[in-house]
Amino acid sequence: MLELLIVLYYYEVNKLLKRFQFSLRGVLEMGTIVCQTCNGTIEHFEDEKVSVLYALCNHCDSKKEEDELVEL
Repeated sequence: MLELLIVLYYYEVNKLLKRFQFSLRGVLEMGTIVCQTCNGTIEHFEDEKVSVLYALCNHCDSKKEEDELVEL
């Protein structure tokens, strides 16, 4: 159990150091998560390059679930 905690601690520290190094060099860019149904912006995040990811927003996801229930 102790080894697992040490590995997790090392992983988190390493991740923070890499993020700090990127921010010092100004390499981190902005990524955007966009709803694939309504094209609304869901969230922005830091990434190594400018990127767009697609997902369903809460509104479209709940509407999809309602439509599926109606079909049944």
